[in-house]
Amino acid sequence: MLALGTAPDMDATLAAIFSCMSEGVVFHDADGHIRLCNQSAERILGLTADQIAGRSSLDPLWRTIREDGTPFPGEEHPAMVTLRTGVPLSDVPMGVYKPDESLTWISINTRPLSGTGLAGVLVTFTDVTMRRSIEQRLRHSQKFESLGRLAGGVAHDFNNLLTVMRGYTALLLDQLLPTHPLRQHVASIDVAAEQGANLTRQLLAFSRPQVVRPQRVDLRHAVAHTEPMLRRLVREDIEVLVDTWAAALPVRIDTAQLHQVLVNLAANASDAMPQGGRLRISTRETLSRGEWPSEPPAGSPMAELLVSDTGIGMDASTQQHIFEPFFTTKDAGHGIGLGLSTVHGIVTQAGGTIEVESARGQGTTFRLRLPKLDVQDG
Repeated sequence: MLALGTAPDMDATLAAIFSCMSEGVVFHDADGHIRLCNQSAERILGLTADQIAGRSSLDPLWRTIREDGTPFPGEEHPAMVTLRTGVPLSDVPMGVYKPDESLTWISINTRPLSGTGLAGVLVTFTDVTMRRSIEQRLRHSQKFESLGRLAGGVAHDFNNLLTVMRGYTALLLDQLLPTHPLRQHVASIDVAAEQGANLTRQLLAFSRPQVVRPQRVDLRHAVAHTEPMLRRLVREDIEVLVDTWAAALPVRIDTAQLHQVLVNLAANASDAMPQGGRLRISTRETLSRGEWPSEPPAGSPMAELLVSDTGIGMDASTQQHIFEPFFTTKDAGHGIGLGLSTVHGIVTQAGGTIEVESARGQGTTFRLRLPKLDVQDG
């Protein structure tokens, strides 16, 4: 056993160890108030030691939530539970809002202390925000893979039926004179079948894991080329602002699909601003965070496309489903819920990622990242 020396030396050594630990550590006294904390606790919670000291888990200034997003009652804080019961707890998840409004997820462990001259609870916690994000996106990716296979199977079967329908309507239209009273009805059936065929094409685009004609594209030029059409797409009471990065942003993607991405996002933004507003489209260079399985390693250059609106925004529950096929918040007849799922499929097939940032009444931003090509890449 390593000798730590005299009591003062031991205190200094323990204090140094306490300070250097990567886990957040706080000590609650027998009344539930925090008496000690280390530097990692300050970093994870976004507070100074002076702001943490003296607080209890019942302090209304704490803003904590459960995994389902509901408030975490102070009396159910693991420290308070261990104080009441003497039972240690492990890996209790909790979301904590920092003063800057960012949400940090922590995993909490508690151990009761007694018989050491101290009475209370030692609480340790780790920042698991990144791990939760990776796990959530992995589950999201797996769900999309399953939905893609289902959508592809349904689309193929449905397309076979539509082929038969359109074949028979073509035969009938060839045999019916333009003045025949039934010709218009048959033509309407043919139009409906064609609309169904368009739907199956969208489903197949969602389910097929490949880009049709990928080529080197400067993201800045692609946005600039599409800008006039986007201005005509949105209503006159919506201001369109375009900001482009100063340097080239070469990516590899099918140009028609990139055009489809921009159109879908602009149309969605327009629908989200029924009273008018501002649509901002911007491009810039950023770095990969390495959070997604399809992303390049962390620190790799990425071309980023942001599409922001000042519309009605979305709550957290809606954001969890917006990329799912057939999910829509629009009224009947105003969309079938394939626009954003198609966008997700296109971006993912191009090796990129897409995220949404939104809140009720505060607008929405879609953030797309595509791997940036090197100068020598074709």
